[in-house]
Amino acid sequence: MLNDLRFGVRMLIKNPGSTAVAVLSLALGIGANSAIFSVLSATLLRERPYPKDPDRVFMMMVFELKKASWEPQTLTNYLYWKDHNQVFEHLAAWKQGSFTSEQKPERITGQYVSANFFASIGLQPGSEHSCVITDGLWQRRIRNFSWA
Repeated sequence: MLNDLRFGVRMLIKNPGSTAVAVLSLALGIGANSAIFSVLSATLLRERPYPKDPDRVFMMMVFELKKASWEPQTLTNYLYWKDHNQVFEHLAAWKQGSFTSEQKPERITGQYVSANFFASIGLQPGSEHSCVITDGLWQRRIRNFSWA
């Protein structure tokens, strides 16, 4: 076995071009494999961030013929479905938005959500009026206020 290993090393040294191609092929193969597994792990294999029956949570969108694309629901549709709902346990809505401070401008992209949003995914917010922010935003902008 040791003789075979020595012979293999000698051949690799003797043919540096072939060695480089083999090492590069292995590196690309391992790197691509790792990248694909990371994406699959993050999207399919991990548990969802909400505790209540993740297989029962889904998003409804409308196909806009004029734009030929899927679009979020309008507020009118959401309110109609909420009033006439006989099938779903919860209907919640969300809308993208951005926030800007007057003192030190910083654009913060976020979501406006309906009052029952947290209940629909099985979470209980701390109070009736809640705001969920990232740790980075807390550290940068809010933690030093006396009311925080």
